[in-house]
Amino acid sequence: MTSGIYKICNVTNGKCYYGSSFDVDKRFRRHKNDLNKKKHINILLQRAWDKYQESSFDFSLVEECSKDVLLEREQHYLDTTVGGYNIGLHSSGGDNISNHPNKVNIINTIRESVLHRNNKLTITERCELYGRKGSENGNWNGGSSKNSVLVV
Repeated sequence: MTSGIYKICNVTNGKCYYGSSFDVDKRFRRHKNDLNKKKHINILLQRAWDKYQESSFDFSLVEECSKDVLLEREQHYLDTTVGGYNIGLHSSGGDNISNHPNKVNIINTIRESVLHRNNKLTITERCELYGRKGSENGNWNGGSSKNSVLVV
């Protein structure tokens, strides 16, 4: 497991996305999975991936560093890079909402979207989607698992 700063670079146009992770290889797999499923949270990177295709991108470790300086080192690369794919100007460990000036509006929009999507589902569909226990549930990340589903 390698902790450090990584970049995803479009070799066609030279634009890069910089990030940090406790486990860079695992983070690369997550990026590729989200990009291939067209569900990446970074719309700039997603659009470039869709346009140029996976073969145009190089995933590489830029700097190996300890966990306690990850955000500081990531910020260094964000500060020295112009015209890349990073949306946030500040390293945040992937959290671009906590300190966002429109945090309340963003959270309300997400909440409304989830409620709207869930209201389209039947109770049976909700149980199937959210009711799987433990490792059977793709969203489960360790911890405890509930045997029932809250139906709103």
